[in-house]
Amino acid sequence: MAAFPPISRAGFQTTESFNLFHSLLQSDLEDKELRLLGWNDLKLKAPIGPLNIPKMMQEIEQESLNNGKPLVDNVNELFERFAAKLAPEFETAQVPAAARQVTELQVSALQERLREHYENNALETIWNACLLSQFQAQGAFAQEALPSGHQAIREWLNNPVNQPRIQQITQFGPVGLSLIGLGLKVLPPEIGLFTGLTALSLSGNQLSYLPDSFGNLQALEELNLSDNQLSFLPDSFGNLQALKFLDLSENQLSFLPDSFGSLKVLHELYLYQNRLSFLPDSFGSLQALNNLFLESNQLRNLPDSFSNLQALSHLFLNDNQLCLLPEFFGKIWDSCSIALHDNPLMLALDPDFGKLGFTGSILASYLEEVREYIPQSPLAAIFKAIAFQQPVEKIQEAYAHLSQDMQQQIANLAAQKLTGSAVAEPMAASSSSDPSPGQDNLFTDIDLLARSVRKAVIDRFESLTPDQTNGVYNHVWDLAGRPETDDSNWGEHHVFDHALRFTDALERATIN
Repeated sequence: MAAFPPISRAGFQTTESFNLFHSLLQSDLEDKELRLLGWNDLKLKAPIGPLNIPKMMQEIEQESLNNGKPLVDNVNELFERFAAKLAPEFETAQVPAAARQVTELQVSALQERLREHYENNALETIWNACLLSQFQAQGAFAQEALPSGHQAIREWLNNPVNQPRIQQITQFGPVGLSLIGLGLKVLPPEIGLFTGLTALSLSGNQLSYLPDSFGNLQALEELNLSDNQLSFLPDSFGNLQALKFLDLSENQLSFLPDSFGSLKVLHELYLYQNRLSFLPDSFGSLQALNNLFLESNQLRNLPDSFSNLQALSHLFLNDNQLCLLPEFFGKIWDSCSIALHDNPLMLALDPDFGKLGFTGSILASYLEEVREYIPQSPLAAIFKAIAFQQPVEKIQEAYAHLSQDMQQQIANLAAQKLTGSAVAEPMAASSSSDPSPGQDNLFTDIDLLARSVRKAVIDRFESLTPDQTNGVYNHVWDLAGRPETDDSNWGEHHVFDHALRFTDALERATIN
C-alpha cells in the first residue's frame, strides 16, 4: 500500500478523524477508480439504523460535484467529508478510538450501538413525557417504587404483571400532546407492547425507520407519522389493518412494501412530499380510500390496480412526473376531484391543466374530445399514438413520417435522459413503417419516448420567432373552427387547451 499522504488541517482536526480516513483507504491510494468502487459498495450495502448512511453519502457526493469535477477526481474529498461526519457519531456511541474504522463491519457496529443508545433515550423520553403520568393515574406506583432509568423502565414494561395496565392505554398523553416533536430518532421495541392503542401521533420527530414490533399495534385506527425521515416501512406495517387514517407525508419514502395493500379499511391517506417513483400493485387493494394525497412525489406511472380505487372523492397527483395517463383515467371517478397540474402530461401541455376543481367527468370529456380529433400533421399523429398507447407499430409508423430534424431532436433528448450525453447518433428518416435499428432502440421505453417527444415540441415552440408564434395562435383559432368571439387574442389564450390542435398549429406555422 502506498504511504498515507499528509492531510491539511482544514480537512481534519483530530487524530481520530485521520484514523477514520486511513481505514477507508485500504486500496492503493493511486487507484482512484478502485476507491470510488469501494465507496459505492459501502453506500449500497449500508446497514439500517439511526443514521441514513446512503443519504449522508449522497449529500457528500452532491457537495463534491458542485466544484464541477467528476466524483472519481474527488474521491479523497468524499472520504474526508464522510469521516468527518461520522466522527461525532462514534463519539455519541462511545466507540473506543481504536475501533473507529469506517468499514462495512464497523459501520454496522456503529449503527447497532447508536440504535441501542437512541432506543434507551427514546424509552426514557416517552416514559417521562406521557407514560408515567398515565400509569400513576391508574395507581400503578401506590405501593412500589418508581422505575428509574431505561433498564428499570424496560423491565417494568416487560413484566407480565403490568400488561393489564399497558392495555388500558389507548393513546399516549392527552389529545394534542401525544409523541409529537420529541426529537425521537428511533422508537424502542417496547412500543409494540401497547397493543390497545387506537390513536398515535409521532409527527415532527426524526425517525428514519420503524421497529418490526410496530406491526403489533393492530388496534390502531389513526396514525400520524408525518414530518419524519422515514425512507422505508417494515413489512409488518401491513398488520395495521384497522387503520382508517394514515399520514406519512413529508418523509423520504421511495417505495412502499407489498404488505401496504393489506390496509383495506383505510379511508384517508397522506403520502405527499415523499420520493415515491412507483406504487406497488397491491395499492389497488385499498378500495375503501376516500381521500388520497400523492402530490409532490416522483411518480412516473400508476399500477393498473389503481383503477380499483373507485370510492375516491379526492385524488391529488399534482407535482409528479406523470407523462402518460392509464387507459382507465376518464372512465371512473366521475364526481371525484382530481389534481393533475404540474405533471409533464403528454395530452396537457398547459402546466395548470388539472388544477383544483377539475373532476373525473371533466377529464373524461377532454380525453374523448382529443380521442376523436383527427391529426393533420405527423407531429400530432405521434402525439395521439403515444398518448393513447396505441400498438408500438402504430407509433413507429407515425414517427417515420416526422421530419428528419424532428426525429434527430427527439433522439437527442432521449439519449440525454438515458446517458447524459449531449448528442445522439443520427437517425435516418424513413418513409415506411419499418423502423431503422436506431429507431427500434428508441421504442423500447415508450415513457421515455413520450417525454422526449413532448420536450421536443415545447422546445420548438419556445424557439419560434414572434411572427411564427403569432402564426401558431392564428392556426389554433382556425383549427378550432374559427369561433366567433370578442377576444382578438383567442388563439393565444387557448393555445394549450388541446394538445393535438396545438401540435398541428405548430407544424403549420413552421412549414418551410
